[in-house]
Amino acid sequence: MGRGGRHAWGCGWPRPGLAVAVGGLLAGWRWVALMGLVAYAVGGLAVLAPLVDALRRRRPHTGASWMLGAAIVWFELTLAANLVVIAARPAAEVAAALEPLLPLVLVGFVGQVLLGSLLHLLPAVLGGGPAFHKCDSPPVGVQARHGRHRPPAR
Repeated sequence: MGRGGRHAWGCGWPRPGLAVAVGGLLAGWRWVALMGLVAYAVGGLAVLAPLVDALRRRRPHTGASWMLGAAIVWFELTLAANLVVIAARPAAEVAAALEPLLPLVLVGFVGQVLLGSLLHLLPAVLGGGPAFHKCDSPPVGVQARHGRHRPPAR
């Protein structure tokens, strides 16, 4: 949907929320970082609303769509874990407590996005692309003689 759509209210939250979260973590202000991360999470959930609408209309049917859906789930779970860690730990221990979550982001989110993208693009690359399929298709004149294609009326 465009800027005026029903989901546009949350689209402005992720960037400032992430900036506040990073600033709060760098300054050692845990509660400021937590509020920024909450704003980022709310914006992230609002941005997912159009995706949920699309999901209701058509379920994922390819490996790529399942992988990218799994990447979104990994990212949201990691974001929730970050919120819990920042809320539960003192400011001095937050960095050390967030370090074990890095493999979750790398393997879960980045790996799933990479696999999903490759699953989407690989058939075109391995299949030879448009040039390969152009060689297999008969010329337009042959199709017209066999009744598969009718030339435009003049």
